[in-house]
Amino acid sequence: KKVILVESTPRLGGWIRSTAFPDGTVYEHGPHSLRTTGKAGRNSLMLVEELGLASHVLGVKASAQSSHKRLVLARGRLHPLPASITQLLRPSLLSRAPLAAPTEHGQDESIRQFALRCFNDEVADYVMDPLTRNICAGCSSEVSARSLLPEMLLTAQQCSTATSLEDPSTKMETQVQPASQLLEKASHWSQWTLRKGLQELCDTLTECLTRDPRVHIYVNEPHVEIGPGDDGRLSLSFAESTMEVDHLFACIPARRLSSLLTHSFPMLASILLDIPSVHVVSVNLEYKGKVLPQEALGFLVPSIEKSNVLGMTFDSCCFPDHDGQYDVKTRITCLMGGKWFKELFGDIHSVDSESLLKAATESVHQHLGISEHPVRYQVSLLKESMPQHIVGHRERVSHIRKEISQQGLRMSVVGASYDGIGVNDCILQARQAAETYLTSLRA
Repeated sequence: KKVILVESTPRLGGWIRSTAFPDGTVYEHGPHSLRTTGKAGRNSLMLVEELGLASHVLGVKASAQSSHKRLVLARGRLHPLPASITQLLRPSLLSRAPLAAPTEHGQDESIRQFALRCFNDEVADYVMDPLTRNICAGCSSEVSARSLLPEMLLTAQQCSTATSLEDPSTKMETQVQPASQLLEKASHWSQWTLRKGLQELCDTLTECLTRDPRVHIYVNEPHVEIGPGDDGRLSLSFAESTMEVDHLFACIPARRLSSLLTHSFPMLASILLDIPSVHVVSVNLEYKGKVLPQEALGFLVPSIEKSNVLGMTFDSCCFPDHDGQYDVKTRITCLMGGKWFKELFGDIHSVDSESLLKAATESVHQHLGISEHPVRYQVSLLKESMPQHIVGHRERVSHIRKEISQQGLRMSVVGASYDGIGVNDCILQARQAAETYLTSLRA
């Protein structure tokens, strides 16, 4: 069969975007690294190996301080975030009140409701809330515990050398994985990236697909229309041409897909609208010399603390190889906006890069005591980049797929809007959706 990829922007890869400078310095403007844990983590590493990129991988050892030490802003000062969820069950700086006994699984609830039931208000405010903001730039009072907790546990596991958070199925899954030098190495890592940044993964995959005569890639195609075809097929119009496709894999955000289906499939479009997204700002800052007060992954900011940022990543601590080969430097990335974008920065269409840069540098001064002006920087405004899995999300996604099935549409929805917001999740979802379709063809 012929495979057609249609992309609205100039390149494939979505929000994964890296800048590699001639001196070897690398900035990440979207996701900074990928985890090694779980089925999805191993699947991504297998893809890297399939693409011949194993020698390009930069891993962070799980035992390294930059791997498991993450800070949280509490009462105006930076404190270590508990290295594992089990530490939340013991008295500490952030958790002194008596803990509520965990309850049995029931209906979906918000992350904050879960934290208050199972722990206490300090854990809700200073652990679960900033983790939610770090993972999806969302509000813990709105985000679904059922959807985000698996991601949160993996994030906590990344920050810990403890194994208490591992899924019991992890070891069983590992046993059936094919022998792989990269997977063996990665078993000692918490996270990884590539020498030229994560975009190298997308670019290499694009090059691989371009060499296949069955694959046709169209970029810079923002004007796409989807309509009904015959026998459940869908009609796809773009680039002044129209064709019926045997199957459509919709990998775009739910609200964008909704806008394409409004006229032909209004019921499905209406349900898709219930999955919102928020705007995120990524500001890469580069300083001369080593200026960080301490080595760590970075720090998170709870919503009850006064700050312009959701958190900061200490890139030079995590991946020093991306500092380049000449000057000694410090790279920091500030993440801002999310659910609070309009409140902090106003309308998305009128905000300017200079005001966003100023907000980032002021926060670096406020929280890290760094008063120097960055020698190099980049401001990236990622519009509607982070889907919000609000309470009831799984039921909502189930409803979407049920509607697709009931209408007999030959379509699969994949991507961050649905079953998982991480890059690993998206890669695994795409593989599984393709395998399911191929299995149906063989049947």
